[in-house]
Amino acid sequence: MQNITNILLEFSIKNNLWALSKKEAIASLDKYFEETKSETLFKFRGLNSKDFILDEKSQELIFWQSDHETFIIKTTLSLFVRSSPKFEIGEYSLEVGENAEIEDSWLYFH
Repeated sequence: MQNITNILLEFSIKNNLWALSKKEAIASLDKYFEETKSETLFKFRGLNSKDFILDEKSQELIFWQSDHETFIIKTTLSLFVRSSPKFEIGEYSLEVGENAEIEDSWLYFH
């Protein structure tokens, strides 16, 4: 098991996955607030991406059930509002393939 952990860690460092996830999360937050200006939940009104703390949460190695030849690494960040940093208010996840190309991502608020 340690060998798999080391391979994942090396891949993550080589491809700078934490930094890539944070960069993409900021872009996703900016897009979310731009697209939902009039309908943003009350607790998020007036906020922008700079008002959030992005904390490293987890990295997972995922193999597709039907295809054991390829894999996905899912990097997840916890989202906190700077004015209330004790309470996680959401997550951002980024999935990359074996070539470190972005496969999927999502922003989720609790």
